[in-house]
Amino acid sequence: MTKFRKIVALIASVSMMIGVLPQVAFAGAFSDVPDTNEFATYINDLYNQGVVSGVGSTGMYMPLRDVSRGEMMKMVMNSLRVCGAGMPNLEDLLNVPLLPGAPHFEDVPVGSSFYEFVEQAYAMGIVQGRRAPAEGMQGLFGVDASVLRQEAMKMAINGCRKIKPDVFVMDLTGGPSFDDVSASSEFYDFIQTAYNLGIVNGYGNSRFGPMDPMRRDQMAKVVSNMLKVCREGKPLSVGVPAQILVESSDPKIKNDGTSTSTITCTVVDRNGNRVGDWTDPFTFTTDLGTLRVVGSSEPASSTKSVSSDKGRAQISLISSTTEGMATVNCKTKDFTGMTKVEFTSSAPGIRNGFGSSQISGIGELSIRITDDHIVASREVRPTGANIAPVGPHTVWPVNGFATVEAFMYDDEGDPTCGDELLFNIKEGNANLVEGNNVDAGSSPPVPGTFFVGTPTRSLLVPGDDPECVNGRYVVYVQILTDQNAGDVVIQVTNLDVSPSLITEATLTIDLVRLEAKVYDNDILTRNSTQISAAPTSGDAATSQNIAPVLIKTLDEHNEPFLTSDSLFPFGPFFMDEIECRFVGGPTTSALLEGQDGTPSAGPEVADYIDGSAGLYVLNVIAGANEGTLEVECRDIDAIGRPAVRFTVGVHAPEVELFVSSREVAEGQVSAIFARVLDGNKPVTGEELRLQIEGGDGTLDTYDGGSFDATDASSTFVRMDHICYDGGDSGPPVPAPGFPNLLLDLGGAGAG
Repeated sequence: MTKFRKIVALIASVSMMIGVLPQVAFAGAFSDVPDTNEFATYINDLYNQGVVSGVGSTGMYMPLRDVSRGEMMKMVMNSLRVCGAGMPNLEDLLNVPLLPGAPHFEDVPVGSSFYEFVEQAYAMGIVQGRRAPAEGMQGLFGVDASVLRQEAMKMAINGCRKIKPDVFVMDLTGGPSFDDVSASSEFYDFIQTAYNLGIVNGYGNSRFGPMDPMRRDQMAKVVSNMLKVCREGKPLSVGVPAQILVESSDPKIKNDGTSTSTITCTVVDRNGNRVGDWTDPFTFTTDLGTLRVVGSSEPASSTKSVSSDKGRAQISLISSTTEGMATVNCKTKDFTGMTKVEFTSSAPGIRNGFGSSQISGIGELSIRITDDHIVASREVRPTGANIAPVGPHTVWPVNGFATVEAFMYDDEGDPTCGDELLFNIKEGNANLVEGNNVDAGSSPPVPGTFFVGTPTRSLLVPGDDPECVNGRYVVYVQILTDQNAGDVVIQVTNLDVSPSLITEATLTIDLVRLEAKVYDNDILTRNSTQISAAPTSGDAATSQNIAPVLIKTLDEHNEPFLTSDSLFPFGPFFMDEIECRFVGGPTTSALLEGQDGTPSAGPEVADYIDGSAGLYVLNVIAGANEGTLEVECRDIDAIGRPAVRFTVGVHAPEVELFVSSREVAEGQVSAIFARVLDGNKPVTGEELRLQIEGGDGTLDTYDGGSFDATDASSTFVRMDHICYDGGDSGPPVPAPGFPNLLLDLGGAGAG
């Protein structure tokens, strides 16, 4: 009887007794788990069932310690015996013969305390390990690594489905139930099923924490609930609420300091139903505006505590005097909800102005900049260029632009044109250029009409400007070239009223920076004849001698430097020139290329990826020498020519030779097998050259072909017919760029 079978047989006898005993949690089962511990019920439940016994002889459970993958696997396998107690075919289900080739995981050898549990689970199809075993190669289980919460769900649900598939049915109803577990995750089905069965609830704020380590107290809750589902044969009724629903009576209010929006918080269960017996108080907080309890006269503040009435509470959000978006958080115990309320201008018709100035009887002037930051470029745009900025954060290959809109209203709040406005760069390095009123990005600009006049730091828009529509005046901010980044303050003055109306807004100019992501930083050597042809983009993704590199152009706000060309259908104006070159390492034969093209020793221009947001691709192709290649890529169109450096390691593959017989008589044959490896990964499609290094004999392939042979369908190239016929093979001819191994064949005829 194996160790696993002995252990589960013992648990079987314990579970038979448990079947007639009441489920009583003995107080003081572990010295470090008092009755006040929120997980004490689950830990004591497992102790009473004989599933856990604490840590060694310490008398402690150590609830906050992380669970290893080996411990979790042992816990699940032991629990399956309890889950299936009384089933007539339980032994057949649990005692599946171990698969041939054990041990299958290099970190769980025979003799490991987890060996029987891991191998049995692998044979039952419950786990595959963090690296699945492959033919001729052990896998990696990660036995001592902390088990992640998502991994624990997969182990538990997979295991239970082997015993009671009719109870543990995969149920994705209502999902995704957690914001951090997307439906595309490989663990989604297991987490959602565990949630719908009532086994887990997550952290209570719509988060599950799939990548967090599983603690021992959390594991006890999972296994205890899992066994309860086994016993009852149905999902658990969950009394703990899933989330707080936060609603606003008016999601948009004026910034007049008096308008209010009623915020309602309701505790709801997993199905969105109100939890009527919830009596804990709610805490409301806001980052913009003030709060007061509905119907009360108490002073307003940014934080309020409100008693709940059957799972519901209300509070008033009082308007601030600043435009913006308020985030209102509602929290009770471990559950948090959130809503947003937008504060808009209290003056009629003003849309998201960043600054305003108002004098009674004169009217109001406001200013808006379509983008709060743009990116500086090095080159000078020719005067009269007809290219329109499109959308927020749009930067052209030669200069950055932002749209400045001024809105004029009379003293009754109606939009008005006909006033003379002066736009001025008050601070910073920028120019202004007048433009028409075509909505940015809505249609192609008319040649010769989009930009009017010469860029200047002070621009007067006359009162008879035909481009003024519904009180809207438009100019564009153009960056001065060869200047450093920083803030630019744009001021607008209405010269036709007395006293003058003045307003201003601020724009930030960023510099470009580069980032590089290397997708394979350790590639194989190649001799010069094998890298002369340009690989395709598909080769770049799979070849072991090619390192694809993705280069990003970003501004200082970590936003893409360029906007998708799908937003600008009438011109591909989205590429900077990213020049890359070798700056270190064995570069004599290594090459660079873009997505497709002819490899070169550099410099090489990285290829822009059509439809992307400032992404470029470069391929680093290994040469014949081992070492570390260092590459620098520089944006030669940006101010300061920002650069990024990265390294790619180059190493030679290994060749293993195997021989069917080391002792051969004259006229006899010995078969030789060769295998090429990249670490422990086989390399296919290699051209191998076998040659006689010493002694007499001949080489031939088993099919009569050349002994320079390539077999792309196998990791082995077979060379047969090594005949010792007394002939002289002559001196060996080395194969440049390839490792050479010698194999001594003794016997008759060998010199």
